[in-house]
Amino acid sequence: MINLTKDNRIIFKKAFENFKKGNIEKIDFEKKSATTKNNQNNIKIKSIRIKNIKCFDDLDIKLSQKNNIFLGINGRGKTTVLQLIAIGISNITPLHSTEWSEVTKNLEKDSSLEIKFIISENKTNENEQTLEYKITQEDKVVLKYKNKKEEKDKEKLIKLIEDKFLFVAYGSSRNANKDITNFTGYDHVSTLFGINNNKETHKDLEKGEGFKQLKKIITEIFNNAEELKNRVILSSYKEGVFYFQAPTNNENEIPLKALSAGFKTSFKWILDLVIRALKKGFDINKPKEINGIVLIDEIDTHLHIKWQKTILRTLQDVFPNIQFIVTTHSPFVIQSVTNSNVYLLKLKDENVTAELLEIEEGTSSKHIITDIFKSTSIFNKDIETMFKEFHKIKEEIIKNIRPISDNDFKNIVKKLSKKGEEVSNTLTREIRQLQYILQNQEG
Repeated sequence: MINLTKDNRIIFKKAFENFKKGNIEKIDFEKKSATTKNNQNNIKIKSIRIKNIKCFDDLDIKLSQKNNIFLGINGRGKTTVLQLIAIGISNITPLHSTEWSEVTKNLEKDSSLEIKFIISENKTNENEQTLEYKITQEDKVVLKYKNKKEEKDKEKLIKLIEDKFLFVAYGSSRNANKDITNFTGYDHVSTLFGINNNKETHKDLEKGEGFKQLKKIITEIFNNAEELKNRVILSSYKEGVFYFQAPTNNENEIPLKALSAGFKTSFKWILDLVIRALKKGFDINKPKEINGIVLIDEIDTHLHIKWQKTILRTLQDVFPNIQFIVTTHSPFVIQSVTNSNVYLLKLKDENVTAELLEIEEGTSSKHIITDIFKSTSIFNKDIETMFKEFHKIKEEIIKNIRPISDNDFKNIVKKLSKKGEEVSNTLTREIRQLQYILQNQEG
């Protein structure tokens, strides 16, 4: 086993994959090895406070030490929350030439960001530290401090996070080809701002234990995505290219570039996460000891329903010391996890607020769709319209405005009964309920 630490960082100066064609150049994992990073350190975000930025007047959110999920329709600031965390941890300034611009909500008020951390070293001396920023009207991010000592303390905190912990963010456009060179130094969060981070290259994964360690952790994550008969399995790495065994072609290995766009996108960001952990000096043969914070915008992107039900729980099982902060539109992601804070971002009086939801382990996706996402039907739009007409007439029958023998009622029942077994079963329950109400009225 090869353990990688700071002493190996020179090996990884350009240790990041150029994913554009699925090709990866060589990294020598057999270079000088050293002791593993001190894995007793830990960091978590305790809370974030956002004032007068984009859609937020004053948002104060307390985060779980495990998973944190943000929901909301488009335009409610889910991505903004992740971007601000990335800005605060990485001290990014300025942010010109990105999609982060004109962020001050009210030009007559100050805009600010505050992130509180809980940091422990060697499982002792747990302490709370804070980073505060002012966001100028020119969109610059300025670290706030009262004096030189406080400035040095805050810069020391940023350096501590950079040196000892894994921090990475993935935007919804994480597989985009767009590239802006002036974001150099922030490639670990660049896709969150719509910029491709595929700049650096690997060297040799073929030598030593490097590929074996990588394969083990990738396999553990991907095995939960599919039943055995449907799995795409990482099999080898040759001359800078990853190869897989797929159920559609068991006899031959398939290169990454020949697989579906959805699979490639998922594989690349998970691979990127593992490689960045290596680059930080963590031993990926011990993923449970990797400490840090990972942001993922629209974690359900490109995932089929089965994997939406397992992805976040799987990541938490594989990396229990990583705090995941994600956004999603998927009810299946929401129902899949425990020990999580789920926040619904919603508009109230021209300001977006965050409601902490109580999601029990047995909560169904149907409940989440109807009660949280406020979708009035689990059926398509046409059937939903028919049911609206059905319910309107049903209410009129209950109020004795129409008889149950009404022709309009018969016609809508007849139409719905031809729309498949699930619609028919729902219709039957509705009619039985109606009959029960009418019988009680007669009694």
